[in-house]
Amino acid sequence: MKRPDQAASPDADLPDALRGDGATATPAGSPEAIELHLDAPLTEARNRVVSEFERRYLDAVLRDTDGAVGRTAERAGINPRTLYEKMRRYGLRKEDYA
Repeated sequence: MKRPDQAASPDADLPDALRGDGATATPAGSPEAIELHLDAPLTEARNRVVSEFERRYLDAVLRDTDGAVGRTAERAGINPRTLYEKMRRYGLRKEDYA
């Protein structure tokens, strides 16, 4: 039993796959680590992580649908126009998946 004056490790209740130096997180089965951007304020770091996840997600779904924007948008649960905007933002071209 811990004494009240003993501080718990900040990642003590995290799964082993997420414990580490705090700079990256690699969930089990993940192809590569997610950069946590500890040099940035929380909001900016969160936005960067979400953007990277979104880019990877859309890239994978576009590959899976052979670049079919309508099917990709449907699977992602977004409007095709929104998908095109995100593709432009992340430099994803449907021609690269055909």
